[in-house]
Amino acid sequence: MRPIHDSMTSRCLGAAMTLALLGGAACNNAPDDAAASESKVTPSTAPQIDPTTIPRFQTNLQRFFPFVPTRNGAGQNEYTVQINTFRAQQLPSTFPQTTLFGYGGTVLTDSSGNPSVDGTGQTAFRLTSPGPKFEQTKGVPALIHYRNMLTGSHPLAVDPTLDWANPNNFPKPTAPFAPFPPGYPQAQSPIAHTTHTHGIEVLPQFDGTPDTWFTAGGIHGPEFVSNDYVQPSSNQSAAFWYHDHVFGATRLDVGMGLSGYSILRDPNNALDVLGNSDILGMEDVYQWKRVLGVTPGNSTTHSQGTFSVSLANPGTTELRSDPFQVTATLPSSFSVDLFIPTGGATGSAFMFVDCPSKGLTRFSIGQVTLAGRTQNAFNTLTFNQVPVSQIGNSCVDFRITVRLQGVGSGTYLLDNVRGPTVVTSTPLPTREFEVPLIVQSRSFRTDGEIFYPLATEAPPGETIGANPDVNPYWLLMFDGETNVVNGTVWPNMNVQRHAYRFRFLNSSNQRFYRFQLSNGMPFTIIGEDGGYLRSAQSVSAFNEGVTQRVDTIIDFSNVPVGTKIVMQNVEVRQPPIGAAPNPNTDGTVMQFTVVAGPTVPPRALPATLNSIATLTPDRP
Repeated sequence: MRPIHDSMTSRCLGAAMTLALLGGAACNNAPDDAAASESKVTPSTAPQIDPTTIPRFQTNLQRFFPFVPTRNGAGQNEYTVQINTFRAQQLPSTFPQTTLFGYGGTVLTDSSGNPSVDGTGQTAFRLTSPGPKFEQTKGVPALIHYRNMLTGSHPLAVDPTLDWANPNNFPKPTAPFAPFPPGYPQAQSPIAHTTHTHGIEVLPQFDGTPDTWFTAGGIHGPEFVSNDYVQPSSNQSAAFWYHDHVFGATRLDVGMGLSGYSILRDPNNALDVLGNSDILGMEDVYQWKRVLGVTPGNSTTHSQGTFSVSLANPGTTELRSDPFQVTATLPSSFSVDLFIPTGGATGSAFMFVDCPSKGLTRFSIGQVTLAGRTQNAFNTLTFNQVPVSQIGNSCVDFRITVRLQGVGSGTYLLDNVRGPTVVTSTPLPTREFEVPLIVQSRSFRTDGEIFYPLATEAPPGETIGANPDVNPYWLLMFDGETNVVNGTVWPNMNVQRHAYRFRFLNSSNQRFYRFQLSNGMPFTIIGEDGGYLRSAQSVSAFNEGVTQRVDTIIDFSNVPVGTKIVMQNVEVRQPPIGAAPNPNTDGTVMQFTVVAGPTVPPRALPATLNSIATLTPDRP
């Protein structure tokens, strides 16, 4: 991977300076005005907002919508991705919306229109910033059609004194320079774009290098081949990210919001296999959702494994499993172990199955009476009407529902569903407990618009590289006053008493972070840019430079309900020469609030996560 840069005049800068030319990304809210007319976007002249007037932890952390591909005749996952302008609520709701550039396409939503976290739901179009996430499978190539729909003028100052895309072949201006706004109309429009997926293996013509840019009107850069990118999905499993990479304006376009996650998983790597053993073994109560009745808990009394699902005085209660994949023909009967408390042998148990991809919804596979069953012990209940022929040997979205109806008082336990072939689950947190995070340093104006200073208005202490007599707008270094996570300023995330997998990406302009938790809890680091580490590492804090990814686990299972934990940034600005962050502004990243619910301890990680060759130098 080559470093990201804006100006070829700066090729001699060191690696840290080169990375500093990247712009910070924007927010993951669905557009409130996706049809906003780009021609109406005009540069804001409102003053910079005082960050201390922005309340913290007022919005919930946003999740990423997953893109939905179609499988074409060449065996590729095919996507069409739009790049467009919209407005969304990046600041708290008492502040104006923000104009953003976003990526959009067909995504998967849940029944409420929120991002699907379990791979099921319905499709819809969403334009977001950061963009939806790609979920790719190693060995399954992708074909991505990027469509630039950015029309009108750029809302930030494009500096034509740099070497840049220059779609109008506009002569480089000389001093005295026009003030911005309006700047130079020939530089502000049309808006050039190219998308680069950072870290992924591709042929050069599909790498989104700076001179492969293209405009909405069909003007192309000198190295443009196609805006239909083929990706072989040949890396080892890791998290990559996609972003604008246009020559001379990367910092502006990423700063306006053009970035997103691209996650590659390997079906032959045990750490990536979603599996079903935790579901069928009822080892994680959070993989069985309450449809009606009482909220389930977990118990260490079990018929197999370590845990079972508990139901206190269930009355009529129905639980539905998370979806999993069936890859073999099902047997004609399923069973489940039910612990019946003393005096509780009344009522009935029912089981239903779903395979929506094959048109099967809530199919009843039987009813079993509890009368006459052994009390204060586990009983095996068998259901004999599995729709074997309808499902065949595959289902990508199979679910099981268990219903207890009219049962007595006391605590019942459910454990060990037998029937589908058991596939060992990854020991890593999955589904709603895997949360990608894009962290961005950002400043705003009082009208909600993005504040990006010019060389003539460099913030105090951030004048490195500011030379307004040569480059009137371009500024090498800029640290924002707030931190935006997944599209909102200083969000809060309610977390269960469970382990979470957080994938961190630093998509800032040039800010380096050192993340730590306010209560001293550790991070378990399991991976970075290239994939999994050799072994997990427990640390109290970690550094993350621009464009880097760090794959971590945070365990909240032993944290008391109601605890609030602030994720902090303690890295100086412009390391190693800058000022310390303000704990009330740029030193705050987000907050976690532990909510009431069952406690599920994390699964043990293997001693070896990845086999990585040790490279031995054999020449200077």
